[in-house]
Amino acid sequence: MSKKSCYIAVFWLGDRRKEVNENKKDKLFYLKNHLSYLSNYSHNLNDIFLVFNLEKEHEKYLPEIDKIVPDQIQGSKVTIITRKNEGLSYGAWSDTFKIYKNDYDYYIFNEDDYFFVQNNWDQYLIDKFNSYNNCGYICPLVKEPILAHDFKKHAGHSTGISSGEALNKVLNKFGELPHYTTNNYIEGEFSQVIFSYSFIEVGYDIYDIRDDYRVFFSRTEPNSTDIWKLWYWNLEHLLLPADILTFNNFGEILPYTFWITFDDQYTPYYKPSNFKEAVECKEKKIELNELRKLKIEIGKDI
Repeated sequence: MSKKSCYIAVFWLGDRRKEVNENKKDKLFYLKNHLSYLSNYSHNLNDIFLVFNLEKEHEKYLPEIDKIVPDQIQGSKVTIITRKNEGLSYGAWSDTFKIYKNDYDYYIFNEDDYFFVQNNWDQYLIDKFNSYNNCGYICPLVKEPILAHDFKKHAGHSTGISSGEALNKVLNKFGELPHYTTNNYIEGEFSQVIFSYSFIEVGYDIYDIRDDYRVFFSRTEPNSTDIWKLWYWNLEHLLLPADILTFNNFGEILPYTFWITFDDQYTPYYKPSNFKEAVECKEKKIELNELRKLKIEIGKDI
């Protein structure tokens, strides 16, 4: 019998394209804060998996990691997994899911520099997932099909939840949770596209949390201070990036630039694409806004 839910968070102990100053001094900074937020905000996870993508030079941190990671957090068993640094977070998610593929009803995926900041955040994600009859993935931000992303609707913010059922359908089709095995960051970013579009390819749709929570999306370009403010008609955040929390809690003064976009897909009355539209955009190699214009012009499906 499967357990209800698990949490899979991926950690990187090397240098980053963008990181807070504290992490430059202490490569376990993100881990320590991740453990703190998991401890301080209530959840009902069955298991927590902390996955470390390691290079040889990172092995020196393992004794300290073993020392500071508890056996349990709020009754959830904590397991440390180490793996070769291949495929970035998406490779780690894929490898971990293949180990535990039949063990849980729900799998929550995250990276080390985002923290959940609401009590019972896991139950919210499960309830949100089940509020749709064809859901494959829930994330903070869905991006609509455009040319730059091969006309694929996808999760623009990787953190999210899926079900064992949906993930196993993806695994059966592709042999993995799709991702590029390279560690090149640009290609790694496109792993985000092929990973989340794979749910559409096996018959599900993907959704975000725009109806319920705000989102701070921190840009990761080197030295970038840009943070997107999304879904700001809501009052609270479900999760926050480490740099914002560092600014608030540790007094680091950073010249953040906050952006609010007025593109249609990020506005409060926008109607997100449905499954059929997502498939049509990919098949016809057309952006969503153009697809909708054509349908209006001819008055029927094309």
